[in-house]
Amino acid sequence: DGQFAAVGHDGWISHVNLTTRQVVRVYSVTTDVLDVILPGNGWVYAFPRRDQWADFRSINLTTGAESTTYYNYAGTIGRLHPSGKYIYSADNGLSPSDFQKYDIRTGAAIRMYDSPYHGDYSFGGNVWISEDGLRLFARSGNVFRSSEVAAEDMRYAGKLSGMNVVESVVQSTGAGRVLALPGSTWDGPGAAELRVYDNAFLAFKGTVPLPQFLAPGVGAFRSHGRFVFTNAAGTRVYVLLQADGSAGLALDWGWVTYSTTELP
Repeated sequence: DGQFAAVGHDGWISHVNLTTRQVVRVYSVTTDVLDVILPGNGWVYAFPRRDQWADFRSINLTTGAESTTYYNYAGTIGRLHPSGKYIYSADNGLSPSDFQKYDIRTGAAIRMYDSPYHGDYSFGGNVWISEDGLRLFARSGNVFRSSEVAAEDMRYAGKLSGMNVVESVVQSTGAGRVLALPGSTWDGPGAAELRVYDNAFLAFKGTVPLPQFLAPGVGAFRSHGRFVFTNAAGTRVYVLLQADGSAGLALDWGWVTYSTTELP
């Protein structure tokens, strides 16, 4: 509901009231937290940073009790499905890469299953979920279906053309578009642009160049798109940017806002 946040630390999770800007409570957790998910169901979920095969933690926000679900490879990160019923996760450091699914309808997470593929399609180590909950976007640029029917879940459903690595992606029903930021590959950073795709069939519609960072008296430096998201109505698009490391800027973050009428 946008009223609370959870912050993961080494051995702790902070629960924060965003309205009062106060820490409500700090919970002990038996892991170094890499990724944390706060669904609003009275629980918070934590993915471990270290220890290779490690348990996925579920913490009851009322009692502080911790439950464990075996197991995840350390470095796994996850996303809450818009229904609030499930968490999808993407492993890192494994070959081939994969997605996992967890049921959180009864509180503590229950591992359900992984994707039906084993090296057929790359997942790449991250996952984003469309606003309507029907698509899963992988860091590799591949797109998969999301379904409550296990036989239809995590099935290949296309690719974002021209995207070998995705840094961030959002599908907005209101905007009628999929918006994606290219990520860095082994041979260099991704293009400094926002890529736009059709919502229905993922057809590529065009790009929008990201603005440079200006350092007075020094010059201009390329930006790296880190996060993209839209407002609820899909009328505005926000991109969080970071200046290239060569800029040496102390304040190296910024954002740019677009109206969807400006996009391809």
